[in-house]
Amino acid sequence: DSLYPTVDHMVQIHKETKFELASGRSASWHIQEKSSKSTVFMSSSDSTSVELVLTNTGDYIVHAVVDSYETHVFSATAKIIRYELRTLSDTDREAYFTALHQFYVIPQTNGEALYGASYMSLSSVLRQHLYGAADKECDHWHDDAGIMTHHIAFTLEMEQSLQSIDKTVTIPYWDYTQDAYKLD
Repeated sequence: DSLYPTVDHMVQIHKETKFELASGRSASWHIQEKSSKSTVFMSSSDSTSVELVLTNTGDYIVHAVVDSYETHVFSATAKIIRYELRTLSDTDREAYFTALHQFYVIPQTNGEALYGASYMSLSSVLRQHLYGAADKECDHWHDDAGIMTHHIAFTLEMEQSLQSIDKTVTIPYWDYTQDAYKLD
């Protein structure tokens, strides 16, 4: 195990993923979580590919058995993947803005009752930001190294809140360098 392990294949959770052999040959398929060895998928007959939706992040082992004697084994790592805002599909954009609307309008206690403990309302997020950034003695969030640490953590908390509403949502990023290039 190295500090930066290599990955055979990267897949996105909550999105349909197609597994197939480069040869196009039929195989029986067995996919399991690497850590728990629990089976996620096992085919009942041979097929040239399988399509499934992985719902947990982590490493998976894929076994493709061809003609009962030739086994191909490879790994797949499932991750939450963020996209640039303008590259979102219509479906993903709609899901994001729908969850964001819920985040804006549902109060904290109602949201927790509906979506669980990971839910944070807009009011809660604003309150947290004001406590960190509007302290009379010191802006704890925007001075020095705090800006990156606080905002990365804050974005993660907000993303987890949105995912409590819709597990397929991530917070997209905005690549403003595209605008600078196009509009300069």
